[in-house]
Amino acid sequence: MFALVLARPWVPTQWDEFVWLGKARFESLGFGAGVQAALDPAQHVIPAGYPPLWPAAVGWLSLGHDALSTHVLAGSLLVALCAATAIETFAPEKPRLLALGVLASAPLVWVHLRSTYVDLPVGLLGLAVLGLLLRSPERPPLLAAVLALVLAGFKDEGLAQVLAATGAALLVHRHWRLGLPALVALVTVATWRVLVSTHGVPLFDHALGVPQWDWVPRFVHLLVLHATELFSWGVFWAVTVAVVLMPTRDPAARALRAMLVLLFLFTAAALLSGPERVRVFAENGTLLNRLLLQLWPCAALLVLQGLPRPAAVTGPGA
Repeated sequence: MFALVLARPWVPTQWDEFVWLGKARFESLGFGAGVQAALDPAQHVIPAGYPPLWPAAVGWLSLGHDALSTHVLAGSLLVALCAATAIETFAPEKPRLLALGVLASAPLVWVHLRSTYVDLPVGLLGLAVLGLLLRSPERPPLLAAVLALVLAGFKDEGLAQVLAATGAALLVHRHWRLGLPALVALVTVATWRVLVSTHGVPLFDHALGVPQWDWVPRFVHLLVLHATELFSWGVFWAVTVAVVLMPTRDPAARALRAMLVLLFLFTAAALLSGPERVRVFAENGTLLNRLLLQLWPCAALLVLQGLPRPAAVTGPGA
């Protein structure tokens, strides 16, 4: 999989890569230049008010070398690192061929593994937070809090990932210490929003208001259209729905199911309560597919957990 991530042209191949990599170039001017630009309304950095950690991290990995190929390589390494973190913290007990089959069932994931978009990394790190919390519920590792801070700094949707992972872990293991990552993410988001407000940077895309309930039928229609598009997702989401509806007593499967449902609810709430321009983008662009990508790591592991284990080999030679 890591060979797939790195085996790509060292130039942007998708339109939004230009946005993220363009912001990464600020760090070649000096450490923290990207944050300063994000907090300067005169710079008109787009999207306005977005957390700056992902492009800053790309710039840091580029070691101050302002070259497009270097930034693409740095962004690809970050994608690979997020994938490795998810695999390390929540490795499924399934044969690798089954895992590859689940991955191959969603063609759009293969495309985004070879891009520097942030949607798939956010989903991978959200899954890693859940894995860490389930691994040690009574004393969650500090790494879970660190990943929560990183998620909140990568993208606004990172907060939803942390809250969903925390809620799912609390559903299975009722230990108050499991709330630490959520607290860290909330403080991080609140701190950034205060900085954005005090510097006069407008929030166009992620400001929340009154939910537009009349858009619910349109949202459901668009979601079904995107999730059932065979060239993008195959039958992956149909299989996911079937697995979600299956009864289970496995704590890990219950946690994954709860996290997936919470992520869906957070996504729906953000779209219904966000600005009208975001709903228009959802109707005319690729927004819903990219939001589904954020849900895919959790859904993929849930599907993998739901697959039957191969029968044990028995006999004289076993």
